[in-house]
Amino acid sequence: MQAGICKIVPPKGWRPPFAINEKTFRFRTRVQLLNCIEGHSRAEGQFVEALRLFLYQRGEPMKELPRADGQLVNLHLLYKTVVSFGGFDAVCASDKWEQVVRRVGRTKAAAEPSEELCRSYKAHYHTNLLAYEEEQRSKEICNGSTSEPAETKVKVEEVQATPSAPSSSGDTKATPSSKPRSISGRKRSASTLANRDGNNSDEDDLRVKRTLFSEGEHTSGEENDAPLKSEQIPKDQKRKIRQCDLEPEALKPSETRNERLGAPEILAGQKFYRFFPEVGAVLAEVKRVFGGKKPHVAVRYLDDGSNDDIELSTMEILIANGWDADAAELAYNSEICQVCLRGDCWNRMLLCDGCNSGQHFFCLDNPLSKVPTGDWYCKECVKDATDPNKQKDNPKFGFDMGAEISMVDYKERADAWKRNYFSLSSDANPDEAISDRDLEKEYWRLLSIPMHEQRLEVQYGSDVDTGANGSGFPRLDLYMKNLRTVSKRWKNLTTKAKSEYVLKLSKFFSHGLREGLSTAAGGESANIDAAKSIEALLQRYAQDDWNLNNMPKLPGSVLQHLDEDIKGVMVPWLYAGMCFSTFCWHVEDHNFYSTSYLHCGAPKTWYGIPCGSAELFERTMKELTPELFGSQPDLHMQLVTMFSPKTLREHGVPVYRATHRPNEFIVTFPSAYHAGFNNGFNCAEAVNFATVDWLPWGAKSLRKYREFRKLPVFCHEALVCTLADTLVDGSSFDYENTESSLLPAVEQMLQGYREFERCVNDSNSKMHVVKRELMADFEKHQHRAVSAGSVDPESSSTTSMRRSMVARACTRPSKMGATNSTRGSGGGKMRTKMESADASMRPTRMVLWAGRSGKNEGLRCVTCKQYCYLQAVVCIRCRPPYGSSGGSTVGCLEHYPTMCKCGDPENFVYLYRYEASRLEQMINSVRGRMDGVRAWTRDCDAAIRPLNQVHTTKPTIEDLKRLLSRGKSCGGADRGRLDALELVVSDTERWDAHAERLLEFLRQEPTQGMSLNVGQFESLLQSAAKMLVKPAAISKIREVVDEWHAAHTAAVKLLRSTIDVQRNEAASKVHLRTSSSDALSIIRSMSAPSVLLHDNVRYGLLITAISDMGSRLRAMKESNSGGSLLSQLAGAQRYLEVLCKVNVLAASIVEITQGRTAVSAPTQEYIERVLGEVNDLHLVNLNSIANTEALYKMLAITRTESLEVDQALQDRSKSTEELEALLRRAKALPIPPARIQDLEHRLEKCRQWEQHAEQILRAVSGSVATPNFKSVMERPSLDQVEAFYTQADNHFVPSTSLLRRQLHSRLQDCRRWCDAVHALFLRPSNGHLPLGQFLQTALDKVKQQLSRSIDQALQTHSRLHCVCQQVLSERVQLVTCQRCHYYFHPQCIPELLPQRPREIFLCMSCQPPQRKRAIRSDTSIFCLCRGPEHAPMICCDFCDEWYHSTCVDLSPRELDGIEAFRCPRCSRRQNLYYLDKKLLRRECLGRRPTLARVENFLAQMQAHLVACPPGARELMAYVHAVKGVQNDVNSFVRNFAMRPFSPAAYSTLDYVTAQEAAVVQLMERVTNLKVGLEATQVQLGAVHWCLRACRLVLGPNNHAPRYAHLVALLQDVKSQEPGFVFPREEYRLMQLTIAERVSKAANWLRAAKTLEVEEWNVEKARRLQREAMELSAYLELPAPELQLVQNIISGRVRVPVGPGEVEEEEEEEEEVTYDEQPNSPSAIAWKKPRW
Repeated sequence: MQAGICKIVPPKGWRPPFAINEKTFRFRTRVQLLNCIEGHSRAEGQFVEALRLFLYQRGEPMKELPRADGQLVNLHLLYKTVVSFGGFDAVCASDKWEQVVRRVGRTKAAAEPSEELCRSYKAHYHTNLLAYEEEQRSKEICNGSTSEPAETKVKVEEVQATPSAPSSSGDTKATPSSKPRSISGRKRSASTLANRDGNNSDEDDLRVKRTLFSEGEHTSGEENDAPLKSEQIPKDQKRKIRQCDLEPEALKPSETRNERLGAPEILAGQKFYRFFPEVGAVLAEVKRVFGGKKPHVAVRYLDDGSNDDIELSTMEILIANGWDADAAELAYNSEICQVCLRGDCWNRMLLCDGCNSGQHFFCLDNPLSKVPTGDWYCKECVKDATDPNKQKDNPKFGFDMGAEISMVDYKERADAWKRNYFSLSSDANPDEAISDRDLEKEYWRLLSIPMHEQRLEVQYGSDVDTGANGSGFPRLDLYMKNLRTVSKRWKNLTTKAKSEYVLKLSKFFSHGLREGLSTAAGGESANIDAAKSIEALLQRYAQDDWNLNNMPKLPGSVLQHLDEDIKGVMVPWLYAGMCFSTFCWHVEDHNFYSTSYLHCGAPKTWYGIPCGSAELFERTMKELTPELFGSQPDLHMQLVTMFSPKTLREHGVPVYRATHRPNEFIVTFPSAYHAGFNNGFNCAEAVNFATVDWLPWGAKSLRKYREFRKLPVFCHEALVCTLADTLVDGSSFDYENTESSLLPAVEQMLQGYREFERCVNDSNSKMHVVKRELMADFEKHQHRAVSAGSVDPESSSTTSMRRSMVARACTRPSKMGATNSTRGSGGGKMRTKMESADASMRPTRMVLWAGRSGKNEGLRCVTCKQYCYLQAVVCIRCRPPYGSSGGSTVGCLEHYPTMCKCGDPENFVYLYRYEASRLEQMINSVRGRMDGVRAWTRDCDAAIRPLNQVHTTKPTIEDLKRLLSRGKSCGGADRGRLDALELVVSDTERWDAHAERLLEFLRQEPTQGMSLNVGQFESLLQSAAKMLVKPAAISKIREVVDEWHAAHTAAVKLLRSTIDVQRNEAASKVHLRTSSSDALSIIRSMSAPSVLLHDNVRYGLLITAISDMGSRLRAMKESNSGGSLLSQLAGAQRYLEVLCKVNVLAASIVEITQGRTAVSAPTQEYIERVLGEVNDLHLVNLNSIANTEALYKMLAITRTESLEVDQALQDRSKSTEELEALLRRAKALPIPPARIQDLEHRLEKCRQWEQHAEQILRAVSGSVATPNFKSVMERPSLDQVEAFYTQADNHFVPSTSLLRRQLHSRLQDCRRWCDAVHALFLRPSNGHLPLGQFLQTALDKVKQQLSRSIDQALQTHSRLHCVCQQVLSERVQLVTCQRCHYYFHPQCIPELLPQRPREIFLCMSCQPPQRKRAIRSDTSIFCLCRGPEHAPMICCDFCDEWYHSTCVDLSPRELDGIEAFRCPRCSRRQNLYYLDKKLLRRECLGRRPTLARVENFLAQMQAHLVACPPGARELMAYVHAVKGVQNDVNSFVRNFAMRPFSPAAYSTLDYVTAQEAAVVQLMERVTNLKVGLEATQVQLGAVHWCLRACRLVLGPNNHAPRYAHLVALLQDVKSQEPGFVFPREEYRLMQLTIAERVSKAANWLRAAKTLEVEEWNVEKARRLQREAMELSAYLELPAPELQLVQNIISGRVRVPVGPGEVEEEEEEEEEVTYDEQPNSPSAIAWKKPRW
């Protein structure tokens, strides 16, 4: 508390993300006039304003502010200085102007003023201040003032004037340069509008300027909806309204007017402009005018058709300025004449120097012709200054409300203001361009300038309620909203933002986000799941204790006992600041602690005054500006005044400074005045909290509240009672704070309670109150009175509910209701639990005494506005004064004698919440808990003190535990003593636990790596001797130590016996004299088997004894580390075990050599393992085991042989004979090699593989002689043989084996055959398909075709698509019906295409019937591609459809040589698809090899392949099926050729159709085969040609065949050559006849073509006409040539030149035709056989 403020810097990595959406977060600012904030500047400004108005009233307006030595004169200081010296006359008489100048002057010359400077100040005073001084002195004389001149003080009432108070606006509007002065665009509230009907009220006497506003519009009611009667206007004054009079332009007054205009007439249908700041000027129309008590006008806006209701007074301003958008904006900004309400004629507008309102020269009561010199004030300002009632009601200074703005817009304005003020460039960062110290100097310089010298405004977004608008900290109740805001900001940072501005804005407000995610990921470069990390980050900071939303309710804060979230106290307030925006000197409500956190932006500069210097600071404020405290005695509590630290230090007030930067906390202490300003745009958040030590400071604030009659935030007495009850019922409390703060507070309450009782019970006093009543009973009575009386039902409903809650809380509860559920809860809320009346009642739960609702509920003194929680006096007769809370008149101890008008104690009732005994019981309970803590402290000190002394008796551990439990239960024990006790108890318990663990460890099974030693137990015994308590397990520890020593003695004896055995073995060692390679000599050097086995028996007994001793030591958890006793015993045991193994091996080798059967035959691995164990013993004497050397030499012989075996096993080129010889040699050794079994196994596997290979090769060679289908099917598959071959290495078959090479060659033949057959059938594009799958699919297709009907065969290859019945083309786009899956061209069905992208397409047959869209296209479509006409094109001679040459693969050169053209569609319809070789190849997946090649491969497979390759079985089956198809075709062709030629049969349509269907069915089977049957296909095509020719020539048609059809028929024969053979001679003759007739027709056509250039040759035309008549019996010539011949004969020549004209000629073909009747001679002659 030394500095009043404290800065807290969080640890690195702690920074919560900004949870506010900067775009949608909106708040209302406060307008701060910087030149009025500082106390001296405000006092001087107010004085100058009053002086200027005074001079104006005298008729001597101030023309300019006086200056001396180039600086403005401080008139206020000059006046006070002269008055302090006795006045102007006294100063002149005593010649003290030099002293006056020294005090007042601001320049260096004033320090030693010259006579000229003194005369200048004297002249300024004489001109401007002397009359004011005389006026003030005369007022003092009139008021009976007796004060001496030397003691004359300037009062604030004498120097303060009404016009000095700022107007209620937040926006300063720009003014055009043509205006004489600027007009502030300030808007008034609805209550400030003038009442034009002259209603009598007290408020109407106040001066009200006519101002347009945008808030608080009138809402119509039923009583106000009566329209204005037309009778109000005399009939003779009514004028005829024209339509042009209702237009906005008709409202504009004359630009040259010189007279005052009255209020505009409001007519229904009148159009006008109204300005809105959001959208600008909007055109509106008057719908209806209503009269009544509150006249208003119904308006409709023409842009969107919305309606509005506007007061009549406001409507007059809108109509008067509604002729255009500019005038409407001037009216919105109140830049209008206050008389005529119009904003025109700005060059003749006069602005008031007091209220800044404007009036036209000609609108004044005394019109002017020009702008007067000097000051000018309107009559309203003059009237306010001269009205004594107005001077008494002088408004207090405060900050006006500004506009509502978003956080983003506020930041832009703040940055722009700072850049503009300091002349910074647009790209400069305003927060970094200027240092904090320079900003501070400039700030105090600005504040020292009075308002009349400079006017500078800033806006401060202060006291923004986070409960309603949202907090900068994450909150759980707004979790999803915070998550969306932060996630969107993170998305803008990590992905591409919409713009650079959005990215820059997201970076600015992303503090805490990037750092938090980086910390969660373990580093900045870590790749994390951003969504989950953001959620975890928000959850973490939403529950953090340093989150200001959580801080007031944390344990230890007394505010947690308040039930309501008090805004600004328990609910944080948010502060958005700009450069120089100020929070003035103040203390927190109730002297609370406060903490402020700066989220982001520029720093804040804080000033703090220590808590103990608060009263000194207040006195200094009053001394510096006594005139300000005259009208605002509580100015120091209003947060509107600043004094510089320099000024305060000069008067002895200590001031401390701190710079508050982002992510830092500033904590202010109780009763510590603090202030500061913002260095630029920033966003901060603040909240209050309070601990128990705050209680004295809170009581001190209540005394000030009572003095200045300030409404408290909550009831302090109720909180104290709740804290005392919580302490009594709680499990723990703070003893020191309770003793120093809480207990004195409760005692002070009891003292006040008794003082109150003494006053009201004093029978000798005039204010003795006889009536007494409990507050709960009084509330019940009041509730009944309210229910019975005529009270507003809305207000009574809520008030009665609250009072009934108090009544229920204060009534006597039953025994069942008095529960102790809250005890031990650590301090609950203000509880509703009440005790019985005999035991006094406990405090109620203070819902109605705290927070916002508490300001309007509960008993409060009508005088001092303080809560009367424990006691009060009410007057049941008088009503409370205006402005007090409803109900009875309530008074506190100090004010109840004067609280009402009657002042009769007979009407008073003394109310009390409970008896004084309740407070006494509360104090006794608190003291009882404190006494318990003191008693425990004494006992604890007595118990702990002997620890440092030597005593014979020691306390028990149970005594210390009971003392510790008692200390914890008392709740307020000293933490240090509790820790000391816990340490003693924990040390003792730790010793017991250690001992028990050691004993338990001894009883458990041995554990790897865990051991004990006697030193651990012995050290435990030594530590027990130094402890305060004697452990219970100390005797058991001593028993363990004794047993340990006995076991060690027995183990030493066993080790000595082992040493004796080693010495005996070394003594019995016999050295070998023969060569080491002589195995028999080595065996003879070994001892006899019987001797070796007898020694092993003796060694076994010793091993058993050592093992038992080891188990005994391990049971005692003896350490087995190197050098320990247990490790020595283990080494001895291992030595004896290895010795026994060596003896057994030596005995076995000797017995095997002697031909006897050994117990176990030794192996190389076992001997190596035993000798390895010998080496592991690390014997000092190598002869400690006698037979070791012999075993080593025999093992060397075996290893030599084993090396050869290993080499043979690794060498796969060894033959079987070589391996067998090596095996025989290895078996003869005494110690056989280790891998002899592997050698035997290898030989066995090699023999098995070779036998199987011989069987495979014999089977193949046997099948070559007699190849047959069955033998091939019985052969193994290729995969099986290959798998067997790959096992050759696993069977150790050498690569040089003849059988292996033979089998590999056969497998290569099989693979080559498979690749060849696969390439024979499948193309490279389909090479991934298996041959067997391909052939099986083809075989299934052949079987399916056998079951298909003739109709299905005809439709297979003749299917057409779309409504145009066309062939599909790769060059055209298609759409598919989603239901029937048919294909359609989009060009053919534009009316059926979906309108939206996601709609499905359904064809006409699949979609429900609906009205078709009329979509027509003027462009015709042709060809396969369904495209428009473009050359070159060719027309089909069968369907007359035009095709592009590129779409049908025809070059321009080929077009010239084509005599007849059949389109792909007609080929499908005529079942001639097989003539298109390209189509067949494109539709076939394989290569279609010939049947002969396939049969050749089958013969190779049967003759040479050892295995059945994959797909061989399918190939044989498919070849069988192909031959079946070939046989069916040959049979059909033979039958057709044997059938006699009968023209009569072909004249029947059914016969030709049936025969053609059979041909098409067979042709489909042939073309669908994967094997090519070219000869068969040609034979079948010849039959099909004959049928088509007979149907065309001999069929039952009435017309001769077309020339083009016959040409196409002849072209079909050429397309199938060579190989085309007619089944019968008759068909060949028919082909020759047709060719002959076609040749004649071709000659005729060539001759007709020549007529195009020989139009004059009519004879030739007639000859051609005769030939045409002859040819028409056999065929039909082309119509254009016939028409050409006819035209030449008739003299009309017309040659068609395009497809369109040809179509017209064809359409005329029905009228001009050369057709003959069916029975004509030419038709009969053509149909006769021509063979």
